[in-house]
Amino acid sequence: MPSTVRTDAVEQILAIAERAGLDRAALLARARIPGDVLRGGGGRIAVERLHALWHAVTRDAGRALTSKVAAHARVEGFGPYGFSILTAPTALDALRTATEHYPVINDDGRWSVELGASRVVARWARAGAATAGVDAASESIVAHFVLGLRSIVDGPIRVDEVRFAHAAPRGVRALEEVLRAPLVFDAGENAIVLPRADLDAVPRLASAPMHAFVTGFVRDELARIAPERTFVDHVADALAARPDARASRIAAELGVTERTLRRRLADTGTSFRALVDARRAAIALDRVEHTDDAITRIAIELGFTDASAFARAFRRWHGRSPSKVRDAR
Repeated sequence: MPSTVRTDAVEQILAIAERAGLDRAALLARARIPGDVLRGGGGRIAVERLHALWHAVTRDAGRALTSKVAAHARVEGFGPYGFSILTAPTALDALRTATEHYPVINDDGRWSVELGASRVVARWARAGAATAGVDAASESIVAHFVLGLRSIVDGPIRVDEVRFAHAAPRGVRALEEVLRAPLVFDAGENAIVLPRADLDAVPRLASAPMHAFVTGFVRDELARIAPERTFVDHVADALAARPDARASRIAAELGVTERTLRRRLADTGTSFRALVDARRAAIALDRVEHTDDAITRIAIELGFTDASAFARAFRRWHGRSPSKVRDAR
């Protein structure tokens, strides 16, 4: 299933972008987001449109806008998900609730929490190619978590370190000022490192009964948008992380033989080759549409012998040449 994001998150970005002087209609057009899908809130759009919006916004206003979006976000603005965080018994419970149920907001990646004796590490990971829009989205997501935790308690919550998988962008000073924490780029992961003791803090609206009640609604919503995943979904997820992996490698990761993998895919009407082709098509479109990388470089990195072979495949996948897609940005 394609990854999606709640339209509430998109509206937050647009609101701050408008305050910064950017044109809402132009941004929506460049990100190919129909304006009517945002009306009323609570809807969902493909996460690729969110990344395209971030690409357009940061191209016009710089990466400093990611910190502004995070700084103006309010936990209570996310409906039951937000209130399940606000009413958690402790800040650690709030962090666990926020990470476990984050797919309600954005199911493009996953949060995990590692508990140590003296520190807690929360990691945000997603599969697929990195682009300027994806990097900006990751900065905003991580910043939301830091500022959200600090906003729900009266006492201080220190942050020992904030890590980002991508290289440091221009305008990073604004993010440092908002997060008030050491930032590490090219860290190989997106993560927040917090002192364990600070997470014993009790949120101002802490209420175990209310937390349990509201969390039930969040889990119901999560079940609706993230039904049980199929074997094809698991293979596609593995390919998203390693698009050049052989069938034998993917089979080993899923705990089956290569023969079983191919048979189970055939039973659903698809094949390993078709899934590899679909993944390459998605990466190709993302790279052409949202980066300035040379077409030849993209072709070689995706395993093509030259740009001409890549262009032929691209037209087969998307009905247009790479240059036509790039010219339409």
